[in-house]
Amino acid sequence: MFRALVSAGFDVLEAATGRSALQLAQLQPDAIVLDIVLPDIDGFEVVRRLKAGAATANIPVVHKTAVCPDDEHRRHGLATGAEEYLIEPFEPQELIAAVQRVFHRGPS
Repeated sequence: MFRALVSAGFDVLEAATGRSALQLAQLQPDAIVLDIVLPDIDGFEVVRRLKAGAATANIPVVHKTAVCPDDEHRRHGLATGAEEYLIEPFEPQELIAAVQRVFHRGPS
């Protein structure tokens, strides 16, 4: 999946946990692609923390998930601050388009 972003010209940093994602966010990326299921902190909480932080509040987030595919989870993800919500499986082009939308649009 991230290879598609690299192929599309994006620089990509990967984090395996919510805590490491929060640390990497301090580098001010243009956008964050964030899974809902992480081993330490769920993606909903990571977004809440990102949007509460002065340095990270304006970084747009694309949530992705394979295990929370219903509308309730989507609404919850968007309500916590994510700008996009993708349900796996999706095509690499869908991810690229979502990242391009939030990158050009910025935070909601």
